[in-house]
Amino acid sequence: MGKSLTPAWKQYLSIKEDYIDSILLYRMGDFYEAFDNDAEILSSELQITLTKKEFGKGQVHLLAGIPFHSLDNHLPILVERGFRIAICEQIGLEPNSQGIIDRRVVRVVSPGTIFEDYLLDNNSNNYLMSAFTEKNNTGISYIDVSTGEIKVTRIDTQSLDSELARIRPSELLSLQSQKINSEYYGKNEFLDSTEFNNWVFDRSEYNNVSLIERNEWFNNNLVETKAFIGLINYLYRNMLFNTINFENVEYYKTSEYMFLDPQTRKNLGLFPDKNILNNSFSLFNTLNITKTSMGARLLKNYLGQPLINIKKIKLRQEIISWFYDNENISSKLADQLEKIFDIERLLSKLVNYRAGPREVLTLSQSLDMSLKVFEYLKSNFLPNKFQKLFTNSHKIKYICDLVNNSFEKQ
Repeated sequence: MGKSLTPAWKQYLSIKEDYIDSILLYRMGDFYEAFDNDAEILSSELQITLTKKEFGKGQVHLLAGIPFHSLDNHLPILVERGFRIAICEQIGLEPNSQGIIDRRVVRVVSPGTIFEDYLLDNNSNNYLMSAFTEKNNTGISYIDVSTGEIKVTRIDTQSLDSELARIRPSELLSLQSQKINSEYYGKNEFLDSTEFNNWVFDRSEYNNVSLIERNEWFNNNLVETKAFIGLINYLYRNMLFNTINFENVEYYKTSEYMFLDPQTRKNLGLFPDKNILNNSFSLFNTLNITKTSMGARLLKNYLGQPLINIKKIKLRQEIISWFYDNENISSKLADQLEKIFDIERLLSKLVNYRAGPREVLTLSQSLDMSLKVFEYLKSNFLPNKFQKLFTNSHKIKYICDLVNNSFEKQ
């Protein structure tokens, strides 16, 4: 006769079935517990005790656990080693009809889907990328969930390694049959072909999807369309749908930028070589005197993707020259910028319900200061031909007012 399963173990198996490829951290009181194979991984990677736990008569399973308050200490180790972690929380206070507390996975953490400041480099983006290939063309779409930046394009498949060397995604999504051999990405996750071709959610419940479906590149069912759909489906499955601003998806063409193959990037010394211990010599480190993390990331993107459009190059040069020639203004501006925190990452936390009161207040103060910066430049100094750079300042004021009116200061 088969051994009967306890309600608690039935609940665990039911949840684990949906997260086979993840380490399931199952909240039990003051601990996150992992069982069987997950427990062996947790014990090995975190150097913690592997023990056993009984779920009813004859139901003994391997167990490894960590206190809930120490999760932040252990997540970096698991993420840096490429593991996906499904965090399962108790969502009720009272036992249900089966005598157990209801639980569900509230988040899946993987190398390309992290928000935590202590897991991120302030000066670098952390990209999750999707790639889909047909014949000689590859569609790619990538997002930084910590800032909301999302882009999509189509490239010649032979150029894929060069684009990977530029983007350096922490996590790459693809078909298993299209596994990409490259040293320029972190963990490879495989999706089913259906996830690249159809939405996995009820389209009628998400009207904002229509913002992207109006684009010509989307409606032609091209490789970039499939890469984008795969990316969005993965975010949806990992409860990160709020991260996506469909209105701001940027379609770019690699032909508008200088082509740099991986070896050229290395020879130019654009960025520090991670393979060389304590190596800080690079063009980026030499030029980076930015006052905000947002500025540092923008500079890194500029250096990694040089313009070839003469008109755009001249405009950028003129702006830089103006600030260089107006040292007093630049100095005061630098003082103001130092008071602005990472608005991009704070906003992303906010829309994903991961911002605490202190972070909301910090966001409000940073938005206030950014408006002062805009007004300082726009009203008194900036040449008219640069004024269009501030056409969206009214949106910032709207967000600033919304945050201030929603936040009750204690």
